[in-house]
Amino acid sequence: MATGRAMSIEAMVRGDGKVVVVKGGDRLREGRLTAEGVRELHPVEAAYLLYIGKLRLREESGRELSLEDMFKIIRDDNLWILFVVYTDLRRKGKRVRLSHTPRMLYVEHGDKVIEMLVLEENTMVPSTDIVEFVRRAISRGFEPMIAVVDMYGDITYYEVSKISFKPIERVWPGYEATS
Repeated sequence: MATGRAMSIEAMVRGDGKVVVVKGGDRLREGRLTAEGVRELHPVEAAYLLYIGKLRLREESGRELSLEDMFKIIRDDNLWILFVVYTDLRRKGKRVRLSHTPRMLYVEHGDKVIEMLVLEENTMVPSTDIVEFVRRAISRGFEPMIAVVDMYGDITYYEVSKISFKPIERVWPGYEATS
């Protein structure tokens, strides 16, 4: 899905799987600067820029890579689902930050920040993990949300929140509760 703009930003996939910008990094807001002053892109950011036609990606050998090649070289079980959700959110004009935590994104939405857990359909996740995700997000001031990607790349977004139930006292006719 090239946008018609010239691909003036070039990056390289190193042997360790890291993506570093070799030309045009000053025009990017994506990525982070390393201590050596090199702009390093998260693989999801690199995939997105490659997808929209803003990035030319090469291996260390110089061979140019397609998006499909990149997914084959960078072996990360979460790369595809994160890429799908990241691309959808960016297409909707959202500012998205990637986390160091696997399967996690941060989305700026007006004056609030959403912490988003990205899951693949049919992946078993213990309910305790979901409860912990919600608890942690709320305690840090984020709004929790879950994105589920199906096998066709369709995304369903779920707003999640914490609720507390009051204990229910059972009362049967003819039975008097004692405290």
